[in-house]
Amino acid sequence: MLERRRPFFLPRYILADHSNIEAKSIKKTFPGINAGKQECQVLLCVVHVMRMWMQKINEKKTRDTMITAMHKRTKIGCENLVQDAINHCSVPYIQNYIKRNYMKNTEKWGLWARQHSPCFYRSHQRIC
Repeated sequence: MLERRRPFFLPRYILADHSNIEAKSIKKTFPGINAGKQECQVLLCVVHVMRMWMQKINEKKTRDTMITAMHKRTKIGCENLVQDAINHCSVPYIQNYIKRNYMKNTEKWGLWARQHSPCFYRSHQRIC
């Protein structure tokens, strides 16, 4: 439907909440290179990610490490801090939560992945 109404609407990025349903529907609507279209990357809204961490990661030191990881400027720095957060967390369900939801997708929530675009990186700095 969107393709019929706006055939030239080919976003490179879409900022979304942390919702699997949203991400899957975006991927279905904008299938990317496999369908001969421009790739559309789903980025997670850092404000919503932080709110989720405040609810789910109730160990302050672990949450602070994750926030520091979010602000790292390199992928390896971000991934190392996520691993540190897991290793130093004393609560198994929080360790599993981080592994399941954030360890393998730092490009969606880590600011290191947004450095190439001043629009994304600077707008986050204004929000926080």
